[in-house]
Amino acid sequence: MHAKTGVHPTWHFNDEVYGTMPWHQDPDVSLVELYRRRAQQLRDQYDYLVLWYSGGADSDAALDSFVDHGIFINEIVSWTNYSATGDRYDFCNGEIFNVAVPKIQRIQQQYPLIRHRILDICEPMVDFFSTNKLQQDWIYDVNCVSDAINAARPNLINTVSDWKNLANRGRKIAFITGTDKPRVRHHADGSWTFQFIDMFDNSVTPGQQVSENNIGSPEFFFWSPDSPLIVVKQAHVIKQYLQYATADDRYLTTKSNGLANRRIDDREYWLKVEGVHKLIYPNWQPIPYQAKNISPILSQRSRWFRHFDKQSRAYKNWHKGLTEKWNITPNYWKNDPGRLHRGFKQSWSRSYDLGL
Repeated sequence: MHAKTGVHPTWHFNDEVYGTMPWHQDPDVSLVELYRRRAQQLRDQYDYLVLWYSGGADSDAALDSFVDHGIFINEIVSWTNYSATGDRYDFCNGEIFNVAVPKIQRIQQQYPLIRHRILDICEPMVDFFSTNKLQQDWIYDVNCVSDAINAARPNLINTVSDWKNLANRGRKIAFITGTDKPRVRHHADGSWTFQFIDMFDNSVTPGQQVSENNIGSPEFFFWSPDSPLIVVKQAHVIKQYLQYATADDRYLTTKSNGLANRRIDDREYWLKVEGVHKLIYPNWQPIPYQAKNISPILSQRSRWFRHFDKQSRAYKNWHKGLTEKWNITPNYWKNDPGRLHRGFKQSWSRSYDLGL
């Protein structure tokens, strides 16, 4: 994947695979079966599977795809900032302690060999930004999601000796994330299209993608060129639902969210996040703590760090880098040049035609 620099970049995401898919055809296979095949594919490809699990809809669907079909996953990993906040119900920790942990405990009753590891990001994060050599250079390892936690989170992997030992013994490790949800567009001429968006550094940073020191391979569960039918099927499921939706549908809103839209009576409606979840994740149930960050650059998850000792090297390096990135970025690439917390724009892939 890469982008051509300039005001209007061309972003390529596995075009050599997705560009050959018959996007206008609805695959004659269910999403449940496609997810099962993907889980088995990962199991066959790697010696050790690690799933990053928050309890949110995306990682939950990935987890179910293993567990519901008896496909063994070695380890489930959740991360918190508990040592900084001491709050099991806040934005970051509530979903882990009150959603993820109870579910995994139930799973372990049936599959006791599955390990659940909870990692606290606070110390690795401070260590990351405290490095003398870092200064503002961390900005080159992140993209549009430039939050402090996102930049430092890859450092978590290096804190786990078990994984290092496995890698040193030649074991192939996969770090699996639930990236991501489909983006479907309805156009004035009645046509429908699908696009990818470069949200990857929310799960796997650009720095991780180019690093030669990775002890394992990042794997997107849904957006993988090894299983291209998944996104094609997801797109058609959403398209078919929207084709018959009415303006009073409970899952439609006039507030844009960038996911999937439909024009009804010359007005644009958007499919709510919970609507997308219900359509593409068969086991999805609404649960607490599913609210997401309102800023990709100053998230609630890293609020504790922004109130950290402002004279510390960690805070200074973070602040220096963020200021540098904002100042050198052309206004075109800012969501709002006057409001830093709105963050940076994302890039879109080519459009894929889903037909009429």
